[in-house]
Amino acid sequence: MERFLKSFQYIKNYPLGLNTQVKAGGLAKFFVKLKNTREMEKLFRVITGKNIPFYILGAGSKIIVSDEGVDFVIKFDGGDFKIVDFNTNTFGSAIGLPFIINQCIKIGKSGFESFAGIPASIGGALYMNLGAFGKSMSDIVDKVIVWDIREKKYIEIKASNIEFGYRYSVFQNKPWIIIKAKFNLKSADPLVLRQKVKEIIEKRKRKQPLDYPSFGSAFKNPSRDISAGSLIEKCGLKGFRIGNACVSQKHANFIINLGGAKASDILEVTYQVKKKVYEMEGISLKPEFILWGNWDKNKEEFLWKR
Repeated sequence: MERFLKSFQYIKNYPLGLNTQVKAGGLAKFFVKLKNTREMEKLFRVITGKNIPFYILGAGSKIIVSDEGVDFVIKFDGGDFKIVDFNTNTFGSAIGLPFIINQCIKIGKSGFESFAGIPASIGGALYMNLGAFGKSMSDIVDKVIVWDIREKKYIEIKASNIEFGYRYSVFQNKPWIIIKAKFNLKSADPLVLRQKVKEIIEKRKRKQPLDYPSFGSAFKNPSRDISAGSLIEKCGLKGFRIGNACVSQKHANFIINLGGAKASDILEVTYQVKKKVYEMEGISLKPEFILWGNWDKNKEEFLWKR
């Protein structure tokens, strides 16, 4: 691997798990930072066809890395990945939502405020079709520029072609890297926006265990009328713990890291929660987060496909 990366900035044995929001998991044997799209194109010219699996790290809010770690992780850290253009409302995939929301408040642009308090990047939010308080990324995006790894070219994808669903986008099934996106934002009173963001963050603090690392909601809600949290609580699983991984007493759909939890323990709690809810309520909960690395295949199959 090192000979492929000799012309790039990289770190060996990067503490990847500690740089995710759940703060668990192993190392990245090679962690590469790319400063612009030219470096990205060069890197994929080097690794394409060599069967080198890779992961792309944004804010790390919806991923959990296996305790054994992974081989190769890419981080975008400049150029178009970090563009912020409020004239066209175009933002790079590596820009964090908290930064965008703060800037929107200052200049009076509405659209992102429902996502206040979520530590996600633009790219990750689009990939997962992030949603909160009745609004999803699909409601505000206009178009996305991606790099097609196979075709080696940039493509403009209109929102209507992104196939958005509940925590789903077409990006999850395409060989595309999200570069930047243009959004539909509306003018608004900065004071009104500031108050709304304040209320949303206060609501999160009241209802969610923000004092502990987690990947946010662990499971998707089965329907509009039934929340995953209510089902987990009904099954008496608040406080259920393995090692230092625990179902939050504050919000049952949050699996929190009490400190130094193993990634395997976090996944085991998730597995046992799904199993119990299925046994007691006959409802199969689907995880919201993504696994990186090698895991128990039987548990992985149960969590995602049953």
